[in-house]
Amino acid sequence: MYIMEWIEKQKDVIKNSLTVCFNETAINLYKKFGFIIEGVSKEHYRINGKYIDDMIMTKFQA
Repeated sequence: MYIMEWIEKQKDVIKNSLTVCFNETAINLYKKFGFIIEGVSKEHYRINGKYIDDMIMTKFQA
């Protein structure tokens, strides 16, 4: 993935964060790139009357 290669080359970046709705496929993909779940924003969205959490995922640069 180009963006991940670009991020890893940036020397001033120490922490990358993203958010993802509860989507196991996306979460597993981000984990493969080294992201960890840093937090959860409870009931962040309401879709079809159901509240859905939003996960904050982070990857620290070496």
